[in-house]
Amino acid sequence: MHDALLGFDCVFALDATRTGLRCVPPAESALIYLDAQCTQPAVWEWGGVRQGDWLSEKPAQPAVECPGEAKPHREVFEVAERVYEESYMSEASPVFEHRGGECVVAFPPAKGWPAVNRLIAHPEGELVGAKRVNVDVADNLHVSRIVADDGAQLTVGTTSLRQLPCELQADGECVPAKIAVSGSVDFFTALDADCTRPAFNAIYPSACGAPEFGVEGSTAEAFRVHRLVAAPALFYRIPAIDIDVPYDPQAFTCQRAPGGETTGYAPGMDLTGTFPTAHRARRGTGALHVDWFVSTLPGELGVVPLAPIQGSPQFLDASGEPCTITHVADDSLRCAPASHEAKDADFWKDAACTMRLYRASEYETNTAKLYLNEFRVDASGLTGVYSLAAYHGPAYSLRSGVCSQDIPDLPVFTQDRRTDVSALPRVFEKPL
Repeated sequence: MHDALLGFDCVFALDATRTGLRCVPPAESALIYLDAQCTQPAVWEWGGVRQGDWLSEKPAQPAVECPGEAKPHREVFEVAERVYEESYMSEASPVFEHRGGECVVAFPPAKGWPAVNRLIAHPEGELVGAKRVNVDVADNLHVSRIVADDGAQLTVGTTSLRQLPCELQADGECVPAKIAVSGSVDFFTALDADCTRPAFNAIYPSACGAPEFGVEGSTAEAFRVHRLVAAPALFYRIPAIDIDVPYDPQAFTCQRAPGGETTGYAPGMDLTGTFPTAHRARRGTGALHVDWFVSTLPGELGVVPLAPIQGSPQFLDASGEPCTITHVADDSLRCAPASHEAKDADFWKDAACTMRLYRASEYETNTAKLYLNEFRVDASGLTGVYSLAAYHGPAYSLRSGVCSQDIPDLPVFTQDRRTDVSALPRVFEKPL
């Protein structure tokens, strides 16, 4: 969301009454004060903070955000003029902060003393107000929407027939949101002494309550949902770390967790297919599209988009591969590849060690789709994308600054066909 009047992107949080919502700046900063009574707010000019920015007060303790809950209330400020210049001396002008219920001298967030800017507090009446509503759709589902004072609407979630927040899974089922998930390749908590059966672990903080259901499988065909039960025993899967070899998720030792460990759950009854289910639909007919879960309204009222199938609004190209919106070297917006990116290998294809070879990540499952991004020399913009081809020729490595022939200990790849950014799908941004 964007506040066009005040000129900043914003997110909705509870207002002071905790009954409505206000659109507040997503950037947060801890407050300091210019006076010993902690009444004149200020901020360190540090971490990208600049005059004219808008920010929210960062809570002293990280807020716990549970499914279906709005972000907690926060005060909003505009960054005003600089009051104190940057200093590397401890005799810099003192500022203060709240600590332990008292107003005490504040210490800087860096080795030096960053510049300090005054803050202008803005009453929340200046911010866009909104309310949260549930809209009935088909398939025993409801859409949770934020409706702003000016009529703008934002879909923020889905709820089940019992008005419980639920999350759309790979097969379209909406499972109550306090769920647990199991690992597939790289996981820490296991159910057996060989550490081959991953336990289910909650994805939300314990303050949100214990999960009731566990889900596994990233595709509609492999997806399963279980009622969770207490694990009879838990085991820790300890990765084997060797700085001289690439990380291998299958290299580990297994040890029994101490008694009383409750962070993992075991699968109980299989409940797959018993939850309200949304349908799949494709939106877009050009070079890019987005796959969504949708619900069809009764009669001819149309289709309600519920959520993108891959979790966040992500464009897919004609082959179904995800791409990400990127500002490229010609200052246009293009959709660049977003998965299967290669990594530098510590090997080269020439005896001078100037022509680098590349490798797949530890989790790559499709090396045929590996690619490499090409940037300007100053890394300021994407200029092209290379496909990669398997390399089987002589390889070289640098040892103590000497380039000598070597044998790679893993498959390596070389640059193949280059695609200029001008050939990548172009997208345009417009306010709604």
